[in-house]
Amino acid sequence: MNIRPFREIKRRKTKEINVGHIKVGGDNPISVQSMTNTSTKNIKETINQINRVAEAGADIVRVSCPDEDSTRALKDIIKHTSLPIVADIHFHYKRAIEAAESGAACLRINPGNIGNKTKIKEVISAAKNNNCSIRIGVNAGSLEKDLLEKYKEPCPEALVESALRNISIVEDFDFYEFKVSVKSSDVFLSIEAYRQLSKVTDYPLHLGITEAGTFLPGSIKSSIGFGSLLMSGIGDTVRVSLSDDPVEEIKVGNEILKSLNLRNRGVKIISCPSCARQAFNVIETVKKLEGRLSHIKTPISLSIIGCVVNGPGEAAQTEIGLTGGGQDNNLLYLSGVPHSKVPSSEIIEKASGIKTRYLYDKHNCLDPNRMKPKTRPELPDNTSILAEMGIESAKKAIANAGITVDDIDGIILGTSHSARNYPAIAIEIQEALGINGYAYDMLVGCSSTTFAISNAYSDIASGLASTILVINPELTSPGNDFKIRDSHFIFGDACVATIVQCNLDNPKDAFQIRDRELVTSFSNNIRSDFSYMNRTDDLNRVDEVMFRQNGRSVFKEVCPMVVEMISNQLTKLEFNPEDIKNLNENIFVRANNNTLILLNECGSTSPPANRLVDDPSMHGRIALLSAVPHSRFLPDQLL
Repeated sequence: MNIRPFREIKRRKTKEINVGHIKVGGDNPISVQSMTNTSTKNIKETINQINRVAEAGADIVRVSCPDEDSTRALKDIIKHTSLPIVADIHFHYKRAIEAAESGAACLRINPGNIGNKTKIKEVISAAKNNNCSIRIGVNAGSLEKDLLEKYKEPCPEALVESALRNISIVEDFDFYEFKVSVKSSDVFLSIEAYRQLSKVTDYPLHLGITEAGTFLPGSIKSSIGFGSLLMSGIGDTVRVSLSDDPVEEIKVGNEILKSLNLRNRGVKIISCPSCARQAFNVIETVKKLEGRLSHIKTPISLSIIGCVVNGPGEAAQTEIGLTGGGQDNNLLYLSGVPHSKVPSSEIIEKASGIKTRYLYDKHNCLDPNRMKPKTRPELPDNTSILAEMGIESAKKAIANAGITVDDIDGIILGTSHSARNYPAIAIEIQEALGINGYAYDMLVGCSSTTFAISNAYSDIASGLASTILVINPELTSPGNDFKIRDSHFIFGDACVATIVQCNLDNPKDAFQIRDRELVTSFSNNIRSDFSYMNRTDDLNRVDEVMFRQNGRSVFKEVCPMVVEMISNQLTKLEFNPEDIKNLNENIFVRANNNTLILLNECGSTSPPANRLVDDPSMHGRIALLSAVPHSRFLPDQLL
């Protein structure tokens, strides 16, 4: 029994259809759609916009196909997008056939406008042959003439009769993979038409208040219309029609579903309007948190209340709560239970988990007209930026280790994004520092640091070297799309240098490598496609080949692997979890590629004496960690 029956919405049971890989109707989640406003013939711009609405949380997207050039372009667009595409067809039956053959997941048509039964049959046949569903789209602004003559004006009965007429046409050709919409710009008309239609058919219904207007009035009209229908259990997929950026349509649609607990995606923020009682700036805090938490897809409830009048009550109903208190004694709640006092200056960090982040160039990334860095060009005669970062960090690491460049036998540079294929950045740094021996780059994604240290370990163990400089510069900002929060949000620019050596005379401030484990696992949830092959692509899709990640999927993939790896290594070395003083100090892990190096402080009394290295094969493998964030090139915080 539900303890809150007043929150229950009993959805109308409908047939289930497929729109590409998205199931619509039945017991499936209500999907959120939008429509591109680019010219479909402009392939690059259309792809860009589709990818943006996908990142915003869209499930399905519709594109206009008014001419042959558009349906031809559809083939290329579909290749480079992840969302199922609905082809918007109005009159010409050949456009519908072409769209189906080009890979459209669904055709938006009004069969009555297509023409005679022969033409309709050809369209239905194309849909069947290409696993393409259909949306029968009835609109108050384009009703059949005979229905307007019969009813004198658009009315609920006219829209329903038109829908049933078109349903009958499609069913006559033994086709049942379709959904239906009866849209109007009039909220009352739309609500009543959908209510009447829901009583006479069990096909899935696509909800829309068409031509709703600009952002504010359109959002309000759509919220009223959708809310009335959804609370009655009517609706299987929605599109908020705004005279605005399609991304905004997705945001509003998801918020409507979130407010009704019909679909929870991301952070649900409950915040007060602020008043004279507020102990911190509620409005500014909420705005910042919306930005910092927008990449999160996991359902989380967060209350931000400026005073103690309603704060504790709201915090009791949310997973995370912040309540303003007097004398800067704001209180953080976790799962409704008071956790700790939080000064106003720390609220953003406590709520988001992000303290600081640095970028090489922040200004241009935040410029709404640019949204990307304007980093200086990498000219052959100039030291590369990665090399500059590496040189500065290396100098500090060498000084902290109490050695000279003459003591270093090799350089291993590990990074996620290299400035070039060759010559190696490591060799550039080697030349600048005057180091003899060898140097090379390696790219192993987020695990480049651990792989580089592991390679240094192996080189020393084999006798190839006795001291190796490991450098890990990361200049992520040029490869991030700052319009996509899930991609750029947690990444910054930094550099770390580590000295790995054996047989230390003075192991103070050093870490001993106790064990290694290297495992890789392929995943497309983190991907960067920028490469030498881009020259072969006539589309010049620069934005589409930049760094992308599906943060929620990455989290689900990585966490179980990390837990298993750490547990196995601790068991292997006969460590108990309580023997680990501090996870960050003792375990060096980059689990996107699932690598792990277990370290313990040399001379530390934390692990029991009998668990220190006693294996001759392990003697002399010492990692002196002189990890120095590269501050010279990190002048600004992004947020």
